[in-house]
Amino acid sequence: MDIKLNDRVESVDGFRGWVRYMGEVAGRREQQWYGIERDEEKRGKHDGVYDGYRYFQCRREGSFGSFVKPKMISGRQTLGQAVMEKYSPKKLSVTDSVVVSKPVELDQLTLCSVSGMKVAAIS
Repeated sequence: MDIKLNDRVESVDGFRGWVRYMGEVAGRREQQWYGIERDEEKRGKHDGVYDGYRYFQCRREGSFGSFVKPKMISGRQTLGQAVMEKYSPKKLSVTDSVVVSKPVELDQLTLCSVSGMKVAAIS
């Protein structure tokens, strides 16, 4: 998985956030960690400061930050990938409140929703 700073990610337990740091954390054995600014404050443990050192800055005040091992990140995808996943002819089905009865030509698609699809980037 090619994760970059400021990507939107989801953890294996279903919580989402933004990657604010990538690298080592002093005092921890694993060499690669992601510093995540969580969407929900209750999932965070700090504001980007760990053991007296600032690794990253959360954009919101409070304890939104936590460190996550790479194996705990379940995914990320671009907006284009999410649209293809949801609306490509092979995957059409009843979704949320929309019933698609025939394949959609993506260049004819005028309205779509990717709600809940782990979109990390537009490109």
